[in-house]
Amino acid sequence: MAKGAFNPDEAWSADHWLNSLGMVTLLYGPVEKSLLSTEGGLLKPKLPKEIDLVQETIDFKLWEEMPVSGQNKLTTDGLRIMSIRDIKKFKSEMNLNNIKVIMDKKGTILPEKAVGGFNPNTGQIVLRPDASYLSVVHESYHAKHYGELGKENYMKLTTLEKEEYVYREIMKNKGEFSIEEIYEAQRYIFKLRNGQWPLSNWKGFDE
Repeated sequence: MAKGAFNPDEAWSADHWLNSLGMVTLLYGPVEKSLLSTEGGLLKPKLPKEIDLVQETIDFKLWEEMPVSGQNKLTTDGLRIMSIRDIKKFKSEMNLNNIKVIMDKKGTILPEKAVGGFNPNTGQIVLRPDASYLSVVHESYHAKHYGELGKENYMKLTTLEKEEYVYREIMKNKGEFSIEEIYEAQRYIFKLRNGQWPLSNWKGFDE
């Protein structure tokens, strides 16, 4: 576990941003569809207009289906899901930097395959209740980028430019990540660069 208090004065420094989250490893993966509702009922259907509006305004983190397995809430690749305690800590730390974290408990904000999103119009992060750690920090890197550039300049960037920034932040701190985490980050940026996911036997980038 990384140690160190959150200092708003240096909140946008890369090293401090990583350490302030309380862990040196950032883990992520999509949650099983059945976990998207915390009330035990069927998910509320999303109207097409609602989905279109969200897709136009939020920088999403999208992943292929990867079911959660076991009581420890691990993905099939062994990536951990964010705990409630860590979600609460993350929300508190983001509040210190004027970033509000919204929990999409009813599944009415994020599209089906989005595990998280950052809305540059409002400066808010939107998360699933069972968001994985790396997906949470992925969105925090969008917020970090937003804070560095300001809303006007951030909004001028393409989706790929925003995601390349997040990927660079991850790779800058690659020593803090597991092999599986780096691989998943590389798969995701590959998908964004090429318009499709890599083949199942893809070994990742050599960097």
